[in-house]
Amino acid sequence: QADERKQYYVPCPHCGHYQTLKFQQIKWPELQDITEAKEKAYYLCENCNGIIMDQHKPQMLAHGRWQSEHKKRHVSSVAFHINTIYSPWVRFGEVAYEFLKSKDDPALFMNFVNSWLAEPWEDTKAKISSDGVLERQSEYEEAVVPNDAVFLTGGVDVQKKCMYYTVRAWGYGMTSWNIAHGLCESWQQIENVMNTRFYSPNGTEYMVNLCGIDSGDQTDEVYQFCAYNQEWAIPVKGSSRKLTAPYNRSIIDKGQSIANGLALYLVDGSYYKDLIAARIRRPNGIGSWMVYKGCDRNYTEQICAEEKVLLIKNGKEVEEWQKKSAHIDNHYLDCEVYAALAADLLNVRHLTKEAIQGEREQKHIPASEQAASGWISGGKGWLK
Repeated sequence: QADERKQYYVPCPHCGHYQTLKFQQIKWPELQDITEAKEKAYYLCENCNGIIMDQHKPQMLAHGRWQSEHKKRHVSSVAFHINTIYSPWVRFGEVAYEFLKSKDDPALFMNFVNSWLAEPWEDTKAKISSDGVLERQSEYEEAVVPNDAVFLTGGVDVQKKCMYYTVRAWGYGMTSWNIAHGLCESWQQIENVMNTRFYSPNGTEYMVNLCGIDSGDQTDEVYQFCAYNQEWAIPVKGSSRKLTAPYNRSIIDKGQSIANGLALYLVDGSYYKDLIAARIRRPNGIGSWMVYKGCDRNYTEQICAEEKVLLIKNGKEVEEWQKKSAHIDNHYLDCEVYAALAADLLNVRHLTKEAIQGEREQKHIPASEQAASGWISGGKGWLK
């Protein structure tokens, strides 16, 4: 509540960029045991991606400076925020180990958030655990489409220097499987991924039918990319307020832009996070939200990076999805929200066993005609 609030900024030893030390920038490779994090974790510069080691920290701290993040016109009180990552006596690996040790125990994790990251703890009403996501592994390997799938959707979360993506297969009863996810550094790579031909064990060929792409960052580039690839790509944007429906459709008004007149979908992220959390709790089978066999921890950690908390706003109790920590990545969760929206646009809720069988007996109909008729059949090329 101070009139002025300050954070401590330190320079990168490689590029000199001043930044605050955040938990999300502490990285570590795949580990056989969490104790390995103590020796293998490092810090990644948010500007140049240079690797910062523990031996760099003393010089960074010595050349650091306090900067105001918030300041009122009349200042009578000043607050200084700093977390354990800055400590010259605590290694990056120790912070990583403490997180891995405590993340699945609410009491321990509360201490980590409060005492190590110096952040407030919220009353949790719903949460997903990384182990819970791993329990949803199917018998299918990465990039293999389950035999019961009907179509594929994609989701892309756009960041300043990269893009996260997911590809999810959908079947009867809103059953779904993550078959691929990853990181791309260019729009061409995203285009390549979303135009990849995937196959099921029985030899059926699939391609992504529809992909939701986050337009909150690099908006003009996203609009242009979707305009050039509008047969499978749509721009989406998270809504800052609760919607009366899971999504709203609007039209882009950009004058002479190539994207002028293109549909933009505002998505209620809270609604789809509720859906994902509920489906993860179901055992594998009809209606479950599954991942491929051997799914990596980085993906599962990001899927469970948020929890639903009870807040008091304007004297009323409201529930909101928030990051468990301000510095944990949640990019793959956002990707899955956009992929679920795309599935809704393809009428995934109306899939029935009878309709699926009937579609498989018919000739393939172009995606544009399917969308116009209100019914989307299987992935491109799966009907022959």
